[in-house]
Amino acid sequence: MSSQETSPSAFTLDGDESELTPLTDSDFSDSEDSDFMLVSRPTKKRRITKVKEKKKKKEVAKPPPKKLRAFRGVLKDIWVLPLDVTYEIFGHLKPLDLLQLSRTSKSLREILMSRSSVSVWMSARANIEALPDCPFDMSEPEYASLVFETHCHYCFANNVQTVIWEARMRCCKRCGGTMYTHWVNLVKEKVPDVLQSIVPSTHEFTTGTVYPHTEKKYSLEQAVVLTVEMARMDEESQALWFWNKKKEYDRIVEHAELCREFLSGRHTRRNRELEDARLKRTNSVIAKLTALGWGEEIEKMSKYRLTEHKHVKIPKDLTERAWQKIEADMIAFMQDVREKRLVKEKNKIMTSRCALMKQMYANFVASQPMHSILPGVADFATMPELRAILENPDLDATVTLEDFDIGAEKMLEFSAKWREEKDKALLDILRQSSLGSMASKEMLSRATTLFNCKTCSVPVSYPRILVHTCNFTRNVEMPDPSNIFERLRAEPWNLGGDRVSFHEAAHKRAKYVLKALSLDSEISVDDMNEANPFVECYCALCYRPGAVRTFARWGRMIEHTPRYTTAHVSRPYGVVDARRTALVKKLEILELSKLRREHDWDDYSHRSYCCMTCKIRDTRHSMEKHITAEHGFVGPRFDTDYTYHIDAKMRLRAPFVNLKIAAKTPKNAEAGSSTAATTTNTTAAATTTTPATTTTTAPADSTVASSSSPSIEVQGDSTATPVVLTPSTSLDGVVSQPSEASGSGDAGSTVVSPPDVPQPEGNTSTVADS
Repeated sequence: MSSQETSPSAFTLDGDESELTPLTDSDFSDSEDSDFMLVSRPTKKRRITKVKEKKKKKEVAKPPPKKLRAFRGVLKDIWVLPLDVTYEIFGHLKPLDLLQLSRTSKSLREILMSRSSVSVWMSARANIEALPDCPFDMSEPEYASLVFETHCHYCFANNVQTVIWEARMRCCKRCGGTMYTHWVNLVKEKVPDVLQSIVPSTHEFTTGTVYPHTEKKYSLEQAVVLTVEMARMDEESQALWFWNKKKEYDRIVEHAELCREFLSGRHTRRNRELEDARLKRTNSVIAKLTALGWGEEIEKMSKYRLTEHKHVKIPKDLTERAWQKIEADMIAFMQDVREKRLVKEKNKIMTSRCALMKQMYANFVASQPMHSILPGVADFATMPELRAILENPDLDATVTLEDFDIGAEKMLEFSAKWREEKDKALLDILRQSSLGSMASKEMLSRATTLFNCKTCSVPVSYPRILVHTCNFTRNVEMPDPSNIFERLRAEPWNLGGDRVSFHEAAHKRAKYVLKALSLDSEISVDDMNEANPFVECYCALCYRPGAVRTFARWGRMIEHTPRYTTAHVSRPYGVVDARRTALVKKLEILELSKLRREHDWDDYSHRSYCCMTCKIRDTRHSMEKHITAEHGFVGPRFDTDYTYHIDAKMRLRAPFVNLKIAAKTPKNAEAGSSTAATTTNTTAAATTTTPATTTTTAPADSTVASSSSPSIEVQGDSTATPVVLTPSTSLDGVVSQPSEASGSGDAGSTVVSPPDVPQPEGNTSTVADS
């Protein structure tokens, strides 16, 4: 098979003379140059048919015939010109134009495909900047088709941009997977390895491999042609043939590199031309808009927004007709730009004013006593004096920190009025609860009066509820037309009126705690915080006689929900004697130290510490850095340089503490005796989960350790007999239905009575809190 027969790039005339295709170098005419005379075709005879007589219709005035384009059919008489004039005209065209002209008629094809027209092709090629010369192995029409036409040489698909310059082929991706393959596959087809250096290769179709840019694919067609050609020679001629082929291929590779550089430079030049055209159009649009009075707005806006507009980034000159079409859209675009600019400038000014407002608020808070109950910064922003400064419509007006200084007296007067309004709102919440109309203002300060936070769902006492963080946090669902709350990142207290409610379950637990401590139910929160007693929990989740006993401060115990207290105990909580109080205090110190080390996240919800100098609130780690940087105290100390905020998390201030209880061993117990077997608890171990730790209930003669909290072993408790709960009525009238006895601490678990609590008379009781 010859290369002329297998190469798809060889252009020949088909049998049908009406389909004209480009010719190869061998298709040039060898006739001598002479003036070309056109031989006219014989005219075809028209078929004569009988026309049926039609009825005469009324004559209708016909419109005048449309004028044809001025240049239609202008090339039909081009061959009547002298040949040198025709060549001169064609020499100003481009190679692609000559290719397309050669396909218009046989006459032009004969002119352009003759060897005497080589100079025309060379002149046309010279019109393309930086285009390499025609290579030795291609004719001018072939070279022009390879460079400028974008069809696949295998399947004739359109818009193909991949050119294999070494193979003189333009190939699409679909054909690339079949016409180009790895050399390993060619070796299997009996292609000699010596031909690898002269077979055209490419990296274009090496996708899907581990190293796609290092593995080549070789032309299957060229490899077969070279193999067949080499097989026809004897061994002596093969060496000379290979040497000549190698020299030719090196020249082809050198020219292919020039073609790649030309194509890359052509794309660069084209992009530069398009950018110049866009810049010219942009300047024209700017001139038009400036004439309409938008010059000042154009100077303030980003030029990128204008250049990326769909009507501006078109790489065409702006004509008057085109401007009339886009004028309305461009004016609407400029109006939108101006509106957004004004909103952005207003937001920027509002942000700076709100920053001054927050600084003024911080200065006011720092001047007040520690743990003062004060409104938030958003509440102060509702004052008419301060709101007028924030919403001043004059954006060019200069606002300073002194403008927000309205005096401490007005601030304190507003704080007192705010406190009265919020107390009244809380009193209304109490009257809507189970307390009913009997609620009074004095009840707000009781230890049993607890409010529920909708956000964090924890019981909060008064007056802590007035400074609770969740009630001031910005809620994006609440509208803010003035945009002040967005800039302050805060809202007035309980905006919307649905964030605070009465905590019924915590109210019941608080009454149980006071009853266990033998305290009056009308005692105030301040008195309880001053005493701050420890309370023991007797619920099935916390209490295991002979194993673990759980203690916590009274405020922390109210947050804890007990699960099925012992059936024969009149209250779910118990008082702690002096001996165990001393032990629990030691464990609490260790637990607090551990919490302060671990509770170090920069999370807004954990800002439980307050600077004692400037009263700002932050996390422990940030607070220590603030004190060192702002106040110059190296190694700040708790309770000296900073302390808990009044709204600090209760679990951080009062953690749960566990004590390990070791059972007594009878003095006269004998090994293997029935008495010892009865005294020693030989039940299987059961796992119990408490709010502070996960422990394992072991036999009575073993020691059980807490997994997370420090503990101290206490001697002197004997193992009590387990009791299975039965359905009964609790102290608050709630009926509980426990399930079968188990040791998991869930509802219906096996529970034991505390040995140091007196046994009440009457029916058993349980507690089921919501």
